[in-house]
Amino acid sequence: MGDQKFDLVIDTGSSLELLLKYTDERKINSFNIQNLGFGLNGSINGVKMNTEEVTINNLVLQNVDTGIMLSEWHTYGSLGMSLWKDYIVVFNYYKNRMQLKRIGSIG
Repeated sequence: MGDQKFDLVIDTGSSLELLLKYTDERKINSFNIQNLGFGLNGSINGVKMNTEEVTINNLVLQNVDTGIMLSEWHTYGSLGMSLWKDYIVVFNYYKNRMQLKRIGSIG
C-alpha cells in the first residue's frame, strides 16, 4: 500500500498481525476476497497479503502478515497480539504508553 500512514489501535483479541480497514473499495476490489477470521460482529472478510515493512516510531517490523478489509465507517489499522509474540508487552494506561522488550534480550 506504499508509504501510507495509518492511525493504529492495539487489538488484544486479534490473531491477525496487521489489519487495515479502508472505506475506499477501489483499494482492494482487484484482489481475491477471503475469510480473514471472526470477530465480535461475525466473519471478517478481506484480502490476505504480506507487508514488507511496518515502521512504528523507531521500531521496524518486517514481513508482517496483513489483512485488508472494507469498512463503512473509517480508515485505520489494528495491530494484533500475534505481532508481539517475540516481545513482553506492558501497557501503561496512566502514562499513555506501551513498552516493548524483545524476549531474547532479557537478562
